[in-house]
Amino acid sequence: TMGCQVYLINRSDVVLPHLDRDISKELLREMEESGVEMLYNTTVEAVDLPNDPTGRVNVRLASGELLHVDTF
Repeated sequence: TMGCQVYLINRSDVVLPHLDRDISKELLREMEESGVEMLYNTTVEAVDLPNDPTGRVNVRLASGELLHVDTF
């Protein structure tokens, strides 16, 4: 992730269901070890862009969680 916070937002608890289960589990393990934060069983409800181009983007999830991110 090169020092950046990265989120993977997935609407179910299965990521890449078309892949072999072992391959999918290994890929997810590698991503988590690299610092990717997995957010399962949720979707993006809204994206609020900042008025200032240097501001952060607010991403509201269906779970109610609010993420403050640099890019979306």
